[in-house]
Amino acid sequence: MNHNVRKSIILLLFVNIILVVNAPFLHADEEQNVYYELFQHKKDALISLYNSSYLATFEDYNEAMNYQYTYPLYAYKLLVDCQKIVFFLEYSNSTESEISALIHTVYGKNINTSNLLNQFTISTLSSYEWYSMAEKSLREADDFLNIAQTAFNEDHFSESLPYLISSLSSINKCKDYMDIAQLRNNETQINSSIIQNVCKDIAEKWIQLTEGTLKYLESFEETTAITHCREVLNTSRNDYENGKYYDSLMNAAYAKGNAEYLISHPGFTDRENGLTICDTYLGVSKIVLAMVYGESDIDAPEAELLLEKAVLHLHDAENESSDGGSMAISSLCLKESYICSEQGKAALSLKNEFITSSLSYEDNSANESMIHNTDEEGPHENSSIDLFIIFLVIGIVLFTVKKRKK
Repeated sequence: MNHNVRKSIILLLFVNIILVVNAPFLHADEEQNVYYELFQHKKDALISLYNSSYLATFEDYNEAMNYQYTYPLYAYKLLVDCQKIVFFLEYSNSTESEISALIHTVYGKNINTSNLLNQFTISTLSSYEWYSMAEKSLREADDFLNIAQTAFNEDHFSESLPYLISSLSSINKCKDYMDIAQLRNNETQINSSIIQNVCKDIAEKWIQLTEGTLKYLESFEETTAITHCREVLNTSRNDYENGKYYDSLMNAAYAKGNAEYLISHPGFTDRENGLTICDTYLGVSKIVLAMVYGESDIDAPEAELLLEKAVLHLHDAENESSDGGSMAISSLCLKESYICSEQGKAALSLKNEFITSSLSYEDNSANESMIHNTDEEGPHENSSIDLFIIFLVIGIVLFTVKKRKK
């Protein structure tokens, strides 16, 4: 057996052993985890409006039902898409006056949802994650509604409708996320200002960390992919300046993961090489998310969605008939895995900093000094898993595989 093949297989077996050890954390009970709660909430809302036999006529709905236990966040996304289609069919023949009435209805829903967010008090870290996603969805709803209103004012009624439906969909997502935020807000309560200050501190560190990675990458070349990383990092900076610290953190981690992917992925030698590398690094991502599952007060939903998509894309790459198509899908899987790992590690670093800062706050009753006292700690306090991941990534880069063990 080729020496490099043997080493890569050993590396893959090592990852699998770690995954077996961490198996209790890997969606141990899908029906009870928070991701499934989100899916179930959307499913119940849809069925309350439309009967299941009607919904079963939509491909997205049936696919969501198949994935609800194994890939609940991806299944939730499919239900969101299904609901948008249902909305479009419901309103597609609307007259000018009916579209005008719908605009006013969406405005009203937007205001009511905004009031809901304003009245909510964040008291746990996981609640802050979902609240931040709800805020983001409401901002999207605002943007879509403004575009719809502009199109309507210019007598482009048919162009207004899709944006209205997107706004309505985003409002519904916001409400879904707020329901989960409320669900996750019933644990030990912490002052919300501590949570936001800690996230602000960690987001700033990840922005700086990602800036260093991007500068290293840009020193070699300028490509569209690298420019995209820079744009996402700029978005992270804007989020930070606007006080959207969790969005800032996740965007910085997204940009870093994308940059790490570009640095470490020169390309696959063939189909089997691509599948093996994806399988191995997907194992790394699962280990990071296993750490998240093991924490009772963080959820990292954005990282979880990417993990689910990466697993599904690996299956697609395995089943793709053409070698070129398989390698293209494998590249997407690998990119998602890198970003998932970084976002998961960002969530873990937020949790670790939060623990340190909470203890400091309790001991000193001085929030500002607490933040500054933890300033010298890097964003990767979870050193054991970071060290393990570093060795795995080095292994992936060093060992090119020509044959994939069946």
